[in-house]
Amino acid sequence: MRLITQQKKWIRNLPLAFSFMALMVASHSVLIASEATQAVIDKAQLKLTIEKFLEALGNDDTDAVRAMYLPHASVGFFRKADGKESVKTMSIEQYIEQRRSRVNSKFTEPVQEYEINISQGKLAFVRANATIYDHKGEIPSHHTQDFFVLMNVDGVWKFLSASYTSSPLKSVTQ
Repeated sequence: MRLITQQKKWIRNLPLAFSFMALMVASHSVLIASEATQAVIDKAQLKLTIEKFLEALGNDDTDAVRAMYLPHASVGFFRKADGKESVKTMSIEQYIEQRRSRVNSKFTEPVQEYEINISQGKLAFVRANATIYDHKGEIPSHHTQDFFVLMNVDGVWKFLSASYTSSPLKSVTQ
């Protein structure tokens, strides 16, 4: 008799148990959807940050470029031009001084392809393939692959490091 009474209680509580399970599944689904939505937002913010950076860099706005970097950030590059290869690394401060010493070095760098990896919404790796054009965006000069590491600090993506490879356009097609 006691077993039958326990079964009846269990059956009466079954709708409540199913409701609880449904709520748990729904909550988990909302959490997953929320994380997916945040990843989409982060990727859009990262692309916008990269585009603003490349625009400021191309317009020789070194103050805007510096403001986008974290303290102690680094810059590195590999260049291939006129049959010569060069590798250089420097602090962001050294890079800004080098950019300021150039005369009429304006350019545009539209990105054709992005690869973005984000870890926990705080650290991102971005690869951006682009072609460098004159400041009017008319004459292409070379191809770059930019590699950026950014950190999200108080909701703002800041550059921790920037590296790039640069090669003349003709070597890209060979």
